[in-house]
Amino acid sequence: MGKVLAPVRVWKKNSAEVKVPVPVDVCWDLWDDRPRIPEWMGWISSVTVQEDDDRLSLWSLETEQFGQTFKFSWFSKNLTPIRHRLIHWVSVDDGNRGGGLLRGFVSVKNKGEIQFRTLSEEECVIRLVISYELPTVLMPLADLLKPTVDGILLEYMNKFETVAKNEHSKLKLLAEEDS
Repeated sequence: MGKVLAPVRVWKKNSAEVKVPVPVDVCWDLWDDRPRIPEWMGWISSVTVQEDDDRLSLWSLETEQFGQTFKFSWFSKNLTPIRHRLIHWVSVDDGNRGGGLLRGFVSVKNKGEIQFRTLSEEECVIRLVISYELPTVLMPLADLLKPTVDGILLEYMNKFETVAKNEHSKLKLLAEEDS
């Protein structure tokens, strides 16, 4: 019998959750409007939905770390959502659109999901889960950085809560003006 080798690549997961005092439909609509995601996710500089296939979007990330600016982008495909429960996506090869998954960087498979849980008519819990595939050799670094990355995601979710509350207030004002 031959030796069983450890996998060369493994999936790493980071997540954050926030309770939002806003109806789930408002939160859903915000996350479903992908070009708005950079409003609360600071490292995401843009999300561009593709005109020829609205399930595909080009995500661009930009961050400054250690005195250097890092920029890269990838295509993601939205999977079939479960209304007011789950929006999820997976990175895809961009085929004929030019460039690699992470242009100017390495190819990193990733996937994510936003889970929605209704608590009442005016409150829900939103959980963001981001997963990415890494070479096994990088797992110690990923494990070391997990608290930092989870903290960044929590910061984004707290910012989302603020955006959602503002959006809900605007919608309520518009509804009052219409009545």
